[in-house]
Amino acid sequence: MSLLNSNTNTITTFLCFLTFTFLLPAYSEAGSLGSYCSTDGNFTSNDSFDKNSKELLGYFNYKLARNDFVLGSKGHGPDQARGYAHCYYGVSAKDCQTCNHKTANEILEKCPYSKEAIMIYENCVLKYSNMSFFGKVDNYQISLVFAGSENASSPAEFDGKKMQLLSTISDQVSWKPRLASTGESIDGSPELYGLAQCTKDLSSLDCKKCLDGAYSEIQACCSGKLGAMGSFRGLQHEI
Repeated sequence: MSLLNSNTNTITTFLCFLTFTFLLPAYSEAGSLGSYCSTDGNFTSNDSFDKNSKELLGYFNYKLARNDFVLGSKGHGPDQARGYAHCYYGVSAKDCQTCNHKTANEILEKCPYSKEAIMIYENCVLKYSNMSFFGKVDNYQISLVFAGSENASSPAEFDGKKMQLLSTISDQVSWKPRLASTGESIDGSPELYGLAQCTKDLSSLDCKKCLDGAYSEIQACCSGKLGAMGSFRGLQHEI
């Protein structure tokens, strides 16, 4: 079951994300949410960066059999490919590897000659670049929000409950070893479940800044909605 229905046309990479739903999240055959392919300094087929980036994608698929977050690089000098593969908290190892396999195939199809590319699925995210970006917050900034299609019967009451839950779990993330926190609010109807998570290359401080941005975006966009997911990180791309 897909957690959310997409109704936005802005996509971004994931540095962190914040989500809530009135249903327990079910991780299965979730689909693509979007992609970004750079047009600056593209490579040609069979050159060194092409080889390095494809080896990196294969390495990610191998390592995700036992991990939910992998950083890596292949090659040296200007043709070095750097990247990460990240599956969201609660996704099984099998579903994580399946999701990464799909993102890797799709990123090669959609971004065949890009030196920076991002593919976002509901269960995972994949990024590679010829530039060093590990542990850094991008110097460009944009948000992504997917809002569910169902509305609360009492929007004001629900929104207060929702934002209190998201604030609580966001505050917990920076001191969690996995940089992920879950929470639930089961007093009253509907019951509410939340998840906050950052990529593991970030510092606790940058993680908190990121989640504050995602919190603000959800607060602004999703009044009365029974489910939403917000992320916060760079490079806007309209589709």
